[in-house]
Amino acid sequence: MKRILLVFLLCFLFLPGLGAQELGEKAEPFVLVPLAAEMLPADRLMLAISAKNYPVTPGDIYRLTFLLAGKPVSNEILVESDYTLNLNIFGKVNSENMSFSELKPRVEKIISDAYPRSLPSLNIVLVGNFQVLIKGEIPQTSFVTAWGLSRLSEIVQGHIGPYSSIREIGIISKDGRLKKYDLFKALHLGIIEEDPYIMQGDTVIIYRRDKAVEINGEIYRPGRYQLLKNEGLIELIDLYGGGFTKLADTSRIKLDRLAVERPRTFYFDFTRDLPPSFELEDGDVLAIPAKSANLPVVIFEGAVVSPAAGAAAEPDGGEIGFERYNRITHLFIEGESLFDALLAIRESIAPSADLSKAYVIREGSVQPIPVNLQKLLYAYTPSADMALQPFDRIIIPTHRSYSSRIPVSGAVYDPGSYAFTPGKNYSYYVDLAGGIDPEMNTDNRVSITDSQGKIRGLDEIIKPGDRIFVHTNNFVYNFNRHFPIITTGIAFITTIIIIIDLLAR
Repeated sequence: MKRILLVFLLCFLFLPGLGAQELGEKAEPFVLVPLAAEMLPADRLMLAISAKNYPVTPGDIYRLTFLLAGKPVSNEILVESDYTLNLNIFGKVNSENMSFSELKPRVEKIISDAYPRSLPSLNIVLVGNFQVLIKGEIPQTSFVTAWGLSRLSEIVQGHIGPYSSIREIGIISKDGRLKKYDLFKALHLGIIEEDPYIMQGDTVIIYRRDKAVEINGEIYRPGRYQLLKNEGLIELIDLYGGGFTKLADTSRIKLDRLAVERPRTFYFDFTRDLPPSFELEDGDVLAIPAKSANLPVVIFEGAVVSPAAGAAAEPDGGEIGFERYNRITHLFIEGESLFDALLAIRESIAPSADLSKAYVIREGSVQPIPVNLQKLLYAYTPSADMALQPFDRIIIPTHRSYSSRIPVSGAVYDPGSYAFTPGKNYSYYVDLAGGIDPEMNTDNRVSITDSQGKIRGLDEIIKPGDRIFVHTNNFVYNFNRHFPIITTGIAFITTIIIIIDLLAR
């Protein structure tokens, strides 16, 4: 019973979402797993037993049990292709257009009438399958396996093409009658009659869609929808999109018409009287902007980094020394203070930022306004805060002593300056420089000095402004390096002595 309830729950959860998007080029709107293909036979059996409307289906196998002279008798009965049940000595029963809940008491009455007090019971043992032909505006005509509780939405799932309609799907019954259904109404509006059960002998025909349009932005149900011929802009927003959200800016609604020879854009202002009837065309895209799109901004400049791009972000402005000069914008809401804006961009403040020397440049103000962001951020007091105005520029300078690159020189393969990385020791930067050259350094002797020239320990973390020097102390290297100079000097001195001696003679 728990498994049956779980199956029903999943069906009710997923069915309404099937119509949220159009069956078109951009997305597969059907998210329901095809029951006939995925459900285990035992699961289908339990679902059929619990469903009052399970139709008698060719291929079903039922078990009939009753007492005969006090002894139990059991027979298995197959539902034949013409819906006939052969009850042997009790005759045949035609079960066409009957549900199992209707068939069961009828068969049990036949047995009771023949054998009073025989306690007959008819139960489902196995449910039958059958094939349904699906054709029309689909990639390929196919036969789909179905069973007694397969609905139309399940049958067409996975067979819808880019131009298939879900607003007009026909079912031809085995007696030749055609009836059309609208799956949008079934799956989106909850009109279940538009998503009927499929019967043996049915043929499903999918017609070509009329027009499909897209709506996105500040709407409750964004997506791609198929509209009927008499439906336009108002129906798209209210019926399909579910109406505007509270964040929608209805004064500048944009419609792009792309599927024409010369694409065009239209704008609508719903804050005034509703626009006159506007006919939509296939491929139209309606965008509902958010109110925040029209909000002013304040700008943080200097020692800030875009959170999306990270350290690899390209600078918006120039470059000061080794430090990137960036700009990031923050949406301004009337009444917002500097402290609130600073908290919003806190993760974007660069390690090199000198928060204590920040200042604000305001339109119409001659002099910059000094602000101590260090005090404001870490020791907040109302007196250190200030009210912002639209388009204020908050400039965060870089520490003068800060260098974003660490020089590595001496006995390394590739001496130079390397980007500062917080938390690393000297060996990290030596490795970036190619490592120590053993021909120049035999004992890995390294010295580190800070920006003031003071010696720092090798076990300390490298800080901005530090310099790393790998000493050249290999005797053979130094001998080979200086021996030619010494030899040349000795030869020169010897030559001078010889000349002086000759002149003295």
